[in-house]
Amino acid sequence: MTESAPVDDMNATADAPSVSLSPWVTCCAYLMLLLATTPDAMFPPVLKVLLVERYDVGIGSAFWFMAVNMIGVLAVLPFLPWLRRVMSPGRLIATAAVINGVCYWLMSLPLGLEWTLCIRAFEGAPDMVVLASLLALVGRSGDEERRGFRFGLAGTVMMLGLVIGLVSGGIFGERFPSGVFVVGAIECGVLAMIAVAIRRHLPQRGVQVGHPVEVHRLHRRYPIWPAMLMYFCDRGLGGALTIAGAVYLTFELGMSSSLAGRLPAITLFLMVIFNGPVGWLADRVGLLRVRVVAFPLYGLAFLGLSLGDSLGQGWLYLMFSLMGCAGAGLIPTSLALGARAGGGATDMGLLQTSGQFGYFIAIVASGLWVAGMPGPIADDGGVRSDLDWSLLFIVFGLAYIALNMVAILGVVWRKIRPRAHAITCSEST
Repeated sequence: MTESAPVDDMNATADAPSVSLSPWVTCCAYLMLLLATTPDAMFPPVLKVLLVERYDVGIGSAFWFMAVNMIGVLAVLPFLPWLRRVMSPGRLIATAAVINGVCYWLMSLPLGLEWTLCIRAFEGAPDMVVLASLLALVGRSGDEERRGFRFGLAGTVMMLGLVIGLVSGGIFGERFPSGVFVVGAIECGVLAMIAVAIRRHLPQRGVQVGHPVEVHRLHRRYPIWPAMLMYFCDRGLGGALTIAGAVYLTFELGMSSSLAGRLPAITLFLMVIFNGPVGWLADRVGLLRVRVVAFPLYGLAFLGLSLGDSLGQGWLYLMFSLMGCAGAGLIPTSLALGARAGGGATDMGLLQTSGQFGYFIAIVASGLWVAGMPGPIADDGGVRSDLDWSLLFIVFGLAYIALNMVAILGVVWRKIRPRAHAITCSEST
């Protein structure tokens, strides 16, 4: 075995079979993915107005609002295989999207903070079902050798949704803050209508594992935990960027909500441009080779945000831009590696759950960190506050790099050690 063999073999043919989707159905799947990722990104720029000022609560409630939907994510995960067996993808996506839209509409009403948080917690379940089902379709809708490119396009669509959400959320924050919920409900309704329209062109209810074409899926070639750890890190640092970053820009640096939405949008916009090309490149030069270049730059650029207060907006623009260029190598590689472990809705659900858990951890840690900071009238003149913000960016950046190194070693070690056991995969997509 050559030194590069563990990396090169990551582009070998995967075990999971693919399904045949027409080009227009594939475009519809990507459009649904866009609609599914936009609403949540609209919230960060308006959290101050939407929760802190609306309900007269502390800034910690804004972080909990973004994190509490993890309850719904974890609650629905064990039921994904059963849902996939009893419902076709089209019906499952449409049903979950309608429930999600109703939750958004309810949150637009002045229900009080407690009820809003309860609905937000429940909303995590249908949101995860939609995303897991759509990503599973993407992963199994073509040649195995082009998974990096397909997930690169999926990353492009998802980042575009986040860009649209951040920018539009910043605009609504200055005019009609609660409108973000109404827009989210409308987008979920459109998503459901698309799913119903193409349901006959999607796979029907889940094929049993005993089906002849499913036999190979009983033996996964790679474990899924390294990809889960990668996606945990990617979503976690992304959550820290969009949530803690937006709070940092508005509360600490005194920027407007529109500017606080545009700066992180630079990162997402560059990922929109480069996700597809980088995914195409990863299919050819190796998923791990692309990953080991991308994640250190991404983590170091996030760490560099700690100097934003002293170096000014120019430095912030540079760091957000570097994160966008490096971040284009994250989603195509983590999702493609996860798809090679099985590729079904349950596998994508595991990835989504790990990503949401990383998002949850990052937001809760950021909220606890930020909520304890002294205000502008502190006796020390805010020096300690600046130090706390710097430590937040440094700790998150270094932790991101360290955990990614563990995930990379997990992939390589599994490749070079004897294949001693097989893991059963539960269901198809």
